[in-house]
This record gives sequence, C-alpha cells and structure tokens, in this order.
Amino acid sequence: MHGGPTLLYFFRGENPDVRPSFAAALEAQGWRVDCVAVSDFARARGITEILRSRRDFSAYDVVAASEYFLSWALCLRLLFTRPKPTLIVIGLNQSSTRLARTGFRPVDWLLNRVWRRVSCFIVHSRDEARLFGKMHDIPADRFVFSHWGYDLPRLEPRGVTDVAAPYVTMVGRNNRDLATFCEAVRRAGVRGVLITAAYMLERNPIEPREDLVVLLDRPPEECLNYVAGSFAHLVLVTDAERGAGHISAVSAMLLGKPQVFSDVAPLADYLIDDLNGIAVPLGDADAVAAAIRRLLADRELTERLGTEGRRFALETMSDSASSTRVAQAIVHAFGVQT
Repeated sequence: MHGGPTLLYFFRGENPDVRPSFAAALEAQGWRVDCVAVSDFARARGITEILRSRRDFSAYDVVAASEYFLSWALCLRLLFTRPKPTLIVIGLNQSSTRLARTGFRPVDWLLNRVWRRVSCFIVHSRDEARLFGKMHDIPADRFVFSHWGYDLPRLEPRGVTDVAAPYVTMVGRNNRDLATFCEAVRRAGVRGVLITAAYMLERNPIEPREDLVVLLDRPPEECLNYVAGSFAHLVLVTDAERGAGHISAVSAMLLGKPQVFSDVAPLADYLIDDLNGIAVPLGDADAVAAAIRRLLADRELTERLGTEGRRFALETMSDSASSTRVAQAIVHAFGVQT
C-alpha cells in the first residue's frame, strides 16, 4: 500500500500518456501522482470535464491544475468537496481572456472568493503575481515564482530555402506587436520571419513584402528551425499587462540567439538588457531597428549575448531545473497546510 502523499493533477493536453516532468521528481520523494489530461483547447469542454469528473477529490492530499481556466474550474469544483485537499495552481497565462471577471464589483467579489481556495499559485513570472493578485484580490504570499523551462527537441536539418540569411525572427501570438516588428525590419534593412497564429493576421493585416516572410500556425520544430537560422530573435509586445512570450524567449536562449525585446516587467525574469539581449521601449520601431543593426554590425556583441543567454537558460531553465523547483514548491505548500 502506498503510504506517501498523493497528488491529482489536471493539465491541458490531448495525450493522456504524457506526464509532466515534476511528477517524477515528486515520485522520487515518495509521492503518488495521478495525472489527467484535459482538453482546455476548447475552453467550455475543459471546464466541463473537471466539473463533471467522477474522481474522488477528497481521497487526495493535494489537487492541482495548470493554467487559468482549468484552475478556475477546479477551484469551483472543490467548493463542494469534503474533506478538502490542498489546492495548488501550476502556471497561469497572462495573455488569456479573463473568465472569472465581469467588471461588476459585487459579482467579481464573489468570483474572487473562488480563487481564495488556492493555497499556492506557482507562477512563471514574478509580474504574474502582481497582475493576478491585483485582478482577483489574491494575497501576495500565495504566489511562488519558478522559471518556466524545457529541453529543446532534437531538430532536423532546417530544410528551409525560402529565407536567405541574414534575417531576424519573431514567434508568438496574442500580445505580440506585429506592426512594430514589420516596421522595424523595414527600417533596419534586413529580412524578417514572423511566425504567428492565423487569427492574429485577421486582427492585424500585413501587406505582402519581399523582405518579410509570414508563416501561420506552424509546428514547434519548424519554428525552432527558423529561429536557429536567424542572427537574432525578437520578443516585442503591445503592452505590459499581459503575457510576454517567455516560451519563445527560452527557446531562443537555448539556441544561443541574442534577443531584442520590449522592456516590460513580464519579461524581466527571462530577458535582461546587455546579458542576453537588448531592451527597447514599447512600440518604438526606430529603437528596434537600431538594435537589429547594432547586432548585425557587432559580431562580438551578438556572440556574447547569445552565449550568455544559452548559459543562463541551461543553468536555470532546463526541464530538470524547472521540474525540480515546481516539485519543491508543491512539497512546501502541502507541508505548510498540514
């Protein structure tokens, strides 16, 4: 019979055989971890799957979920669970449309009470604690910061011949500043590869240009191959109140690429001026173009920023480092509650 603590974890995913890396780190410490893949790609379906789950939540010491919508649904579901396990949220997405907020103060107060059930929010940006704490009136001591991290997949030879070097890349959606990227590429006189979601172009139409390649809804490995062939990667956002692309930032660091990035708090845990990139003001195409030209002209600077970024990522944002930190936060939160 298993005698250690038990964790039930709901995460966004379509493959039930995929398990998060922190599960192994917990199991090495004697925990039993049950992982449930839930479809959060269709938002209502993901919420419904949790609310209608037949699992006995009270049989677990800890129940956790990933991301905003699944976490909110789990909070709601546990309102009706006795006895109540420790509830933990692992990862939130600042760029998501907020579900549990109406703009009507009395209703929002009631909705915020649902979030108060959470013992620990593990966030991947310190600024997420500020944003979510302010949004849902969550005490600051409920948040624990842990860098997001992963290991690069093995990349096949690029096999892309449609973009001649030198070029810069930007990969992402939601809060990405497509207009500034396109204008900065033009002013810098280099080629640009923009990889984003189709719905982003519906909101921000881009005229065809010889110096700009726009790719939509491409698989991760293809995105990484384009970044690998670039001389710099850009992370430009439209505002400082939403998500800011730490996934693409970590990927570019692991590939040894210097980055030009918007100088905003949500990125500050990942991109640091003159360490692994060049910071630029929001929406300033001239500053972005100047940074691109500077990297193109200064090989020593480009190599230094790329090398330091890769070292930073390998030490801090590997899959092993990230999963170990998440496991430690879960163990600590459970210990505090008990």
